[in-house]
Amino acid sequence: MKHKLNWIQALRGFAALMVLFFHMRPHWELTPTLAAFSGITQ
Repeated sequence: MKHKLNWIQALRGFAALMVLFFHMRPHWELTPTLAAFSGITQ
């Protein structure tokens, strides 16, 4: 049962990172160094 809960927590963490990247994309595009990474979230 604990193994199943670990997978759910991992998926929640991954989803949280994707939401963070999605919302940070407009700010990243203003910085030339970070603009290269903005294509990852498209």
